[in-house]
Amino acid sequence: MPFNKTLLEQELKKGEELQVGWPWRIMVFSAIIFITTAGIFLGAEFGFQTYIKAEISQVDFQIDELTRSIPEEQQKSFLVFSAQANNIQKVLNDRYNTPAIFDFLEKNTIKNVFYKGVTFDAKELTVNIDGVAPDFNTLAQQMEIFRNATDTIVKASLGRSSALVEKDKSGRDVSSSVSFAAVLKLKK
Repeated sequence: MPFNKTLLEQELKKGEELQVGWPWRIMVFSAIIFITTAGIFLGAEFGFQTYIKAEISQVDFQIDELTRSIPEEQQKSFLVFSAQANNIQKVLNDRYNTPAIFDFLEKNTIKNVFYKGVTFDAKELTVNIDGVAPDFNTLAQQMEIFRNATDTIVKASLGRSSALVEKDKSGRDVSSSVSFAAVLKLKK
C-alpha cells in the first residue's frame, strides 16, 4: 500500500516561511528617529551654544566698558554705600515689630485680666508678662487664648500662679484674685 501523505504532513515538511514586511520598516523608523535626535543634539551643541557664548561675551564686553567709564574712586564709594545699605536692610529685617506686641496683647486679653509688667526679649523673641486675673478659671481662659493665637505665638506657658486674698480689718476675706507670670514665645 502506497504511503499517502496527509495535508498536515505536507505543511510540516515545508518548514517556516518568514514574513519580510516588518523588520525593514522598523529599521527605517528607528533610523529616522535616530537621525532626527542626532540633528537636534548637534544643532543645540554647535549652533545654539555658540550663539549663547557670543551673547555672553558681548555682555561681558559691555560691562567692562561701563566699568572703565566710571572712575575708580566713585566705584569704591559706591561699594561702601552698597555694603552699608545691605547692612541696614539686614538690621531692619531682623528687628521685631514691638508695637505689634502691645496691639496683640490689647486685642487678645480678657476684660478682667490686668498686666502689672511686660518685658520683651528681642534676642529670644519672648514676652514675659506679670499680671492679675480675678480667678483661676479666667487665667486658664486667658492662657488658652494665647495658645490658640498660632499666627503670632509659637508657645505660651504659665510660669507661676498664686491666689491673692485680701482681708479686711476683722480678718474676713474681702476679695481674691490670682497673680501670674506667663511667657510667650513669638514667631519670627
